[in-house]
Formats: sequence, C-alpha cells, structure tokens
Amino acid sequence: MTLYDARTGALRRKWPLPAPADTLDVARGMALLATPNGVYAVRLRDGMSAVVGVKYRGDNPQIEAPGVVYHDDLRKTHRASPGVLKFVPFSVVDKELRPAGPLHVPTTIGDFSLDGRTAIFVTRGSGGRCDRIGIWSIPWHFTITLMSEPPFCPRHGGSGGITSLALGGQFFEAVTTYGNTQTLITSTIVRCVERVIARTSIAAGRSSVRSIAADGPTMAYAFGPRVTAGRVGFVSGLTPQGATSSDSAPHQLSVFRDNVAVLRADGLVDLFAGRQLVNTYSPTGARAIALRARELVVLTRRQTIDVFSLADGSLVHSWRIPRGASRAIDVHFGVAVFTIGQRVFALRLSNGRTAALVKTPGAVAAQIDDVGVVYRYNLRGQGYLGFIPFATVERKVG
Repeated sequence: MTLYDARTGALRRKWPLPAPADTLDVARGMALLATPNGVYAVRLRDGMSAVVGVKYRGDNPQIEAPGVVYHDDLRKTHRASPGVLKFVPFSVVDKELRPAGPLHVPTTIGDFSLDGRTAIFVTRGSGGRCDRIGIWSIPWHFTITLMSEPPFCPRHGGSGGITSLALGGQFFEAVTTYGNTQTLITSTIVRCVERVIARTSIAAGRSSVRSIAADGPTMAYAFGPRVTAGRVGFVSGLTPQGATSSDSAPHQLSVFRDNVAVLRADGLVDLFAGRQLVNTYSPTGARAIALRARELVVLTRRQTIDVFSLADGSLVHSWRIPRGASRAIDVHFGVAVFTIGQRVFALRLSNGRTAALVKTPGAVAAQIDDVGVVYRYNLRGQGYLGFIPFATVERKVG
C-alpha cells in the first residue's frame, strides 16, 4: 500500500500488506482493507496492522471517525442470510494495533515454519510424552495445539520426535524420526487429516529426507544420501505428485508458488516449474538458498548474499555480510533475513542496506513472510517465538 501527498503527489510511505486486498477505506490516519482472509486495519504512520474481523463474502467494510462497520461472518456461513452488521469503535481498533508475541511455551521449541500470517512450531515432549505441533495465528493473537495423531506419535516407535516442518497455506509437511525410522507426513491445519508420503530406515549409509519446503499448496521434499544422486518429490496439498531424480544429492529446497529450487551437494541449483526442470544455476560457494518471484538468493561461504536473475542466471547483486551467519536464509518483499548467533539481521536486496533487528538471550533462527519476521530461541528449557512486523523491518532497512 502506497501513501502519497495529495498536494505535491510525492510518495510519502509504502507498506507491505498482510494479505491481498479487494477494497480500501481511510479515516483518522487508518486504512481499512477487505481481504479474502478478513478485515484488516493498517495505521498509516507506521504500517502496523491488525485483524478487525471476518467479513461476509462481497461485503465492503467502511471506516469513519466513530469506528468500523462491516457485515460479520465469523461462523463463515456464506449463506444468503441477513447475518450481523457489526460496529467496532475506533478506540478498540486502535488498541489492537500492537505487535504480537512474544509467544512463550513451557518446553523447548524445535523446528518452526512461517507462511503468510501463520506460524507452526514443534513443542518438545518430556517425560515420555510425544512432540506436539502448535499453531500461532499472528494477526489474531491466537494459539492452539494440534492433536497428537499416530503418524506424529507412534505408540511403539522408539525415542525421537518431529524433526522438521514446512507450512504452505493450510497444508504442511512434517518429518518424524523414531529410532531408525524416518517418516514424511503431509497434513492440514484445518482438519485432522494426515497422510504418510514416505517411510524409510535411516541406518548408517541409508538415504533420508534431507529437506522439506512449501509455499501455498505446493510442497516438496529432498530425498537421498549426503553426496550421491537422490530425488526430489512433489506434493500438492495431501496428494503426492511424483518425484524426479537428481544427479547430485539434493541438500536444501526453496518453494515459491509452483516453482521449486534445489541446492545440490555439488553446489549447483536446479529450478523446477511443476515437475519440469527449467534451468540450472552455478552460484559460487552456496550454503543456503531462497527463491522469491524472479530472483534466486544465495547465502555463500564468501560471507556474501548473492542475488541471481532467474531469467538468464546473471548475478544482479552481491552484498557482503558479517562473518558467522547460520546456514539459512529467507526472503520476502525484497528483504532477506539471516541470523548470526543470537542476532537477527535484515538486508534489502536492492541496495544491500543491512540492519540488526533483535538480539535474543539464546541462539536464534528466523523466517520472514507477509506479516513480518518470526524468530525462535530457547532459554533454560523453555521456548519463545518473537515477532517483528514487516513495517518495522522496512523502517530498519530504509
């Protein structure tokens, strides 16, 4: 969303939105947006956003000095019934414009995944209990724990737990390891439905699931040994879509819409559109990758973040970063996020401007998506998820 000076036409501010919007209304320095996911308020001076409610399909919410009026559909009936016309005072909306989190859980947090406005995370079991998967709906300031179904918590599986997660819209992938058995599962956060995609023994020298990634309903997994040839599998929602072989073991994946980028053991990066290999790139010293829109972003061993054009493979930018970056990078709206020890950094890909976002008491991991940055750390046996709104990230990197 862009804000212009009505007198001069000059651009004053530009804020990323939490969801694609259909309608817009403005009053008292606040914008009201109707999106497929609900009604959002955005404060124009700093870009802070919050959910106001769930609207009826086709409704055009309005905001004026007293507050907000919209056709409420919290029960999501979408039926041709009168429904409820709801009024929310301006003061209530303004109070909701506060950062979410930090989210605190009484056990350590394992892997986590952020997509759109939602994060899922692993809470470690203790005393013989299984790991659980939690959901954090950031705009709603709401958390819930999913049921511990047998695919995630086998009755006779040996020691182990949930080792990785990848969220794409309402669907997600999870990898569990119990004893020497590794299982890849796909599920959904809106229904108790699970499907086992693959199960394998990971005894010494065997192949294993090395990486999973998702964006919307498109999900992928990398399967193989550490070095030699492996395969890349594709999943749409709960349905497997086959697999394709890789000349070199696939080590890490990144998904954007229906495109999948694969970082191979030999350092090359394959790009798939659907299941079709469309290009192979040759970055120097790649440690981690992130795919977004028309660019491939690479974290390198040379302490740089390199940006490549997907169109012709040319190097568009190469930005130097401090030493010690963790082997992970994430990108959204032209901003890359990486971590060094206990600090989270953001880098604007167009000009290389870098800013420290937060320093935590423990080692930290971070991801970025529509709502902003979610970061995780553990301290004295307890887990924390922090949140930084995208508007704050934008201000930090200029």
